[in-house]
Amino acid sequence: MLPLAAITTGIASAFDTDFIVMIPSLELVIAICILGVIDAFAGMLFALSFGVALLLGGGFTSVDSVRGFLGIAVFSFAPPLIAAATRPFRRDSNDDQIYWKRSVDFVLGALFGAWATGGMFGALPSLTTYKPIHSDRTDLIQLVVLVAIASRWIFENIARIFAPQRLRIVEVEEFREVMPAQPFTSLIIRTAMFLFVAAPFIGNNWALWVGGAMFFIPKVVGKFADQFPNFALVHRYLPHNLFRVVVMLFVSLWWGMLINDRYGDSPNTVLYAFVFLSVPGIALGVTDWFARESKEWPSTAVSKLLGVAILVIGILCVRGVIF
Repeated sequence: MLPLAAITTGIASAFDTDFIVMIPSLELVIAICILGVIDAFAGMLFALSFGVALLLGGGFTSVDSVRGFLGIAVFSFAPPLIAAATRPFRRDSNDDQIYWKRSVDFVLGALFGAWATGGMFGALPSLTTYKPIHSDRTDLIQLVVLVAIASRWIFENIARIFAPQRLRIVEVEEFREVMPAQPFTSLIIRTAMFLFVAAPFIGNNWALWVGGAMFFIPKVVGKFADQFPNFALVHRYLPHNLFRVVVMLFVSLWWGMLINDRYGDSPNTVLYAFVFLSVPGIALGVTDWFARESKEWPSTAVSKLLGVAILVIGILCVRGVIF
């Protein structure tokens, strides 16, 4: 039923937009969000059916239309993948403090998935060059995705209890080793897509190519990080997980204000921001090359309370209450 619903929604969206690459009606966007969260494969089928219908209807008329379609395609299936990458939808029930960990998985997975979806939805008008009235309903889209991810999490874990044998049959836990060239080929494609999407925002200039190099080079070096020395003491005191995200939010805000104070009056403000705003993340990534593992801190009642406090601070920061 899900694949059929996704294909139907894709075709309906093409007719709804008169075969123009743009965000369809709010009702169809909500349907896309729900389908994509329940099953990422259904989201991909929506993107394919929407794309084929647009192609047959003559919707791809410019480079901007291609960028817009790519943005809508990612929006249709990426939220559950982002949520699952943040925290596992399922984990071994023999883990220590399993109930606490599952609660954290539930909250953070839903929050991060909804947050990322809101960012993607907000960027679609710039990619498609069309801004419908409902493109400002980011809060509603985030709420829909939040509820959808939470519902999927609950139902998957119920299924794990009542149909464990079925789950073991359909779930792939180990994948074949990839060819050595595959990660680099993937990285080249990702970098090309990054430049392709960034070009309309900043233009084809020095900043685009410097930013592309800053995206590409650290990831290449990171492939060999396991050969670098590991400083366990540094890793032990570096921020991790949610604390790391909140620290980076504050660092990025502070760094952004510095860049604005320095280049805010320049006609090339966007170019400088595009290059320099990634510096804190790159610096932390370079640190990770030499601080990869150490003994974990014990989980105590105090650490749990601090974790909840950090979560609240992070939410307030994202919602604009702080700063």
